[in-house]
Amino acid sequence: MNKELKFKILQLCSGHYLSANIPNNWYDLAEEEQHEFLTDNVWEPFETYDVEFVWRCITSATKATQEFMENNTNIIIDINFN
Repeated sequence: MNKELKFKILQLCSGHYLSANIPNNWYDLAEEEQHEFLTDNVWEPFETYDVEFVWRCITSATKATQEFMENNTNIIIDINFN
């Protein structure tokens, strides 16, 4: 899986825990700016959780999605061509 697709999955998964997906320039932001973005955009049900916990949820969901896609590539390709 290429780097661009992995980042798109990270952005997608971030939207499950944040009110806005992480921006395209995420890796260009300083760590403090990333932390501020997460704090400012945490989705209401997660507001009481530590921002590091929310980040772990995002990265865990990202990893699970990537693994699913890698393990089911043949099904995904079949669905797209039928």
